[in-house]
Amino acid sequence: MRSNDFDEIAPFYDRLARLIFRKSIKKAQTKYLHLIKPGSKILILGGGTGWILKEIIDRQPEVEITYVEKSTRMVELAKTACPNHNIEFVNLPFEECQTEEKFDFIMCNFFLDVFQSQKLKDQIIPKIKSLIAENGGLLVADFQVNQSIWQKMLLWAMHRFFGLFSNMESQKLINLNELLISNKLKETSASYFFKSMIFSRIYKFEQ
Repeated sequence: MRSNDFDEIAPFYDRLARLIFRKSIKKAQTKYLHLIKPGSKILILGGGTGWILKEIIDRQPEVEITYVEKSTRMVELAKTACPNHNIEFVNLPFEECQTEEKFDFIMCNFFLDVFQSQKLKDQIIPKIKSLIAENGGLLVADFQVNQSIWQKMLLWAMHRFFGLFSNMESQKLINLNELLISNKLKETSASYFFKSMIFSRIYKFEQ
């Protein structure tokens, strides 16, 4: 199996997330969608089943969306979300995507946490940063570090599960906020969900 390959769990991924986290996952991912402006170019990384597409288009129909997802089954599901909207689907690992386009809004919802720390630092985050347009923003929704004992146990179980079924690269939770700030991205907004286990943050270029 390829690393970070979510094909096997694609059909029940969203239901599993709702079962464990109720509406918190959805709330974290949609919290800052009101910041998207008409005509924006949006890049979604690791978009999963694509339910977020309808949420975006319902708020801002006149946007251009590029949707990057490694899992073929996830892409197949995502294509059914908004069949009448012009969305560019890229069925490749983000590392293999070649583009010089700049985006007004880049979304990394539970995407960064699948990579190992060194790969994030050396490859993934610098590439994401290079694609952010001037005055553009980066939305990151993911899990917090420094949780309670029961939260740590839950995350441990999740890492074991996704390690088994998707060969996920990461074996432990990384302090994503610290890593992004060290790459000269400034946190401008933050919200927390599920007893602060989940965060949603907006980052912009540090001035």
